Amino acid sequence: MILVNLSQSWPGVLSGRSTPEEATLGDWHGISERAIAEHGDVILGVYKEKVVSAFDIYDHSRADDGRVTFFGTPSKTLAHLIGNRSPGAAWIRGEARPVKYLTSDAALGAVADVKNDGDVRRAVIGECELYLDINGAVTLRVPSGTPVTVVQK
Repeated sequence: MILVNLSQSWPGVLSGRSTPEEATLGDWHGISERAIAEHGDVILGVYKEKVVSAFDIYDHSRADDGRVTFFGTPSKTLAHLIGNRSPGAAWIRGEARPVKYLTSDAALGAVADVKNDGDVRRAVIGECELYLDINGAVTLRVPSGTPVTVVQK
C-alpha cells in the first residue's frame, strides 16, 4: 500500500478544481519500481491525518523526469478506511517526503481472523501476532527489525 500526503492537492478537490483521482493518483516523485512492485496494490490519499481516498492500482506510467502516475479504480476492499485516521505513521511538520509505504495486511487488520485460545484472544496478520489477555494486557510479536508504532487513545 502506498500512502500519499495530499496536503497540497486535496484543497483543490474540496473547492471543486480537481478530482480525488487527480489528487491521489498522479504525479508522484521518487517512487521506485521496486516500491511499486512491493506496495503498489492500493494507494490511499491522506489529508490532515485522515484517509480521504482509496484506489486499487492496476497500472502506472513514468514520465521522463521520473514522476509516477497511477491508474486505479475506487477500492472496494479499503473504502471503509475513508474518513478514518490514516493506518500509517503521521507526517511530521516539515517532512518533505509526501509518500509512505505500508503493507496492505496492516490496514486490513480490522478483518483479521481472531481466535480464542483459552483466556487469550489472538489475531494473526502476516507474520505478526497480537494477543489480548482477560485483563486487557496486549502483547505484540513481530519479526525482528519490524518497525512498530503504538498509538494510545
